[in-house]
Amino acid sequence: MRMTKVPAIADADDLLLTNEIAREWRVHVETVRRAIRQHRLRALKMGRHWRIRRSELDRVEKEGGL
Repeated sequence: MRMTKVPAIADADDLLLTNEIAREWRVHVETVRRAIRQHRLRALKMGRHWRIRRSELDRVEKEGGL
């Protein structure tokens, strides 16, 4: 049987947790979760946690933030 390498979704440094974003933006973690639910912030669900790419944060900041 031949094994193939599965490409990683993103580098670990590229993905942030909701509490890390809340701390960085100085907002409550629920504000970040609400933005995800309202599709204002794109995120990946990994297990029980949401992960957000650094590039997505840059996009939202350019558009005026949450």
